[in-house]
Amino acid sequence: MIETERLKLIPITLDHGEEIFKIWGDPEVNKYLWDPLYKEADEVKQLILKINNNSNNLNYAFTIILKKT
Repeated sequence: MIETERLKLIPITLDHGEEIFKIWGDPEVNKYLWDPLYKEADEVKQLILKINNNSNNLNYAFTIILKKT
């Protein structure tokens, strides 16, 4: 984890799946992403599992948390 006065940078976990889906499942946001448009939160959760279970640790995914929320 990397932390500043206002933000935290933490590894993505399954607990973040629903919130990430709100972003990655939005067609307006997704047009700027390299991933397909996700239609269900479970698709995002499966991706998180795949990333977190990568045995050679080539993929890392992080999320930024604003501390005051």
